[in-house]
Amino acid sequence: MAIGIPLVAGLAACTVDGAPVRTPIELDTGSYSATLTDDDASGPKHRAAVALGEFIPLRTELDPRIGHATIGSGPLSSIENLSPLYDVDVKSIPENAAFEFGFTASGNNYAPGTGMDLDERESLRTGVLRYTDPATARAAMDPTIDAIATRWKKMDDRDRADVQTKPLTGGPDGAVMVRQNNYYPDGVDVRAMAVSGRDVLYAEVYGYSPETAEATVRRSLIAQKKASDASRDIAVVDEYENRDFFTLTVPYLKADDRYMFEGSVAGPRAFATKFHDDKKSLTAFTDADVDLISERSTVVYRAGTPDKSSGLREFFLAAWADGGAKAVPSPLDLSSAKCMQGEGDTGSDGPWFSCAVAVDRYLATSEGDTLEDAQQKIAAQYTLLTKFG
Repeated sequence: MAIGIPLVAGLAACTVDGAPVRTPIELDTGSYSATLTDDDASGPKHRAAVALGEFIPLRTELDPRIGHATIGSGPLSSIENLSPLYDVDVKSIPENAAFEFGFTASGNNYAPGTGMDLDERESLRTGVLRYTDPATARAAMDPTIDAIATRWKKMDDRDRADVQTKPLTGGPDGAVMVRQNNYYPDGVDVRAMAVSGRDVLYAEVYGYSPETAEATVRRSLIAQKKASDASRDIAVVDEYENRDFFTLTVPYLKADDRYMFEGSVAGPRAFATKFHDDKKSLTAFTDADVDLISERSTVVYRAGTPDKSSGLREFFLAAWADGGAKAVPSPLDLSSAKCMQGEGDTGSDGPWFSCAVAVDRYLATSEGDTLEDAQQKIAAQYTLLTKFG
């Protein structure tokens, strides 16, 4: 249903008395397209991985201190994704070829701006990895654990007697863990796995105290077991159930590799994992009755009502401001779109620019390395939503 919001206007000719008037012009969308297309849509395995994410516990539900998202959160949809997860050559384990898709949530306790040193940080990563059948999942787990232990034993000049592989008591049936002392004093690293149906359940902690490390991975695997049970129906299918919603986002300018949720439609719980304060983000999505989120060059959230989409816009503007961002100009003749400029977490990252606009029950955001880029993206998104939303 077209929303019918009038397009913007620009300065044009004078009236008979010489006063300037405004006549309709096109918004500045740069090279970004404002036509419906499903270009860049992710494939069936990636879509299944994104759908699985709706069942995965948030990091802060497992450990409230892990409030900083890190690389490693999100959907996994190829065997190439497993090597950086396990830090071993997964292709040397034949059963890993039967991996189909998975989803992990990753973060640490880093607090930007506090001067926290690397040896003060503790990290957590946990998730569900789906194989073609239970027998293959089981066959893949033990040699993968062994490969992790073997790699740890060959690392640097630490006392390699500290590397231990043993059952994880109190976890899901058959849970196994491998443990080593951390590089820094008084910390340990633990990786743990178990099998549930055709899923390998996974949890890892780095730098945790010995007292909390095993308890955290045990709690994590139990939570992943519940996620595995609840998501049994998620499978690789050719049908793109939410294709029409995906087409409302702005297409990419070029065909680069996609990351995390780019090229897909996600639910609010899965998408919340990409934000540092995942619980706060999920609460905002829930309060706005967000049911679907799609990402390409822009991100579109479908809220329950126009008022709730406007409220979600204010949430993002406040969150950006809380992170130190400052207001910058809106796109020309699109004052309802608000833009902000901020700096990266570490202070060494370049500046970033983000814009947000609410259109009926949709909330859209854009990001860019320059203000003009973010403005052009949000202008193209506004045009798409007013024409086709």
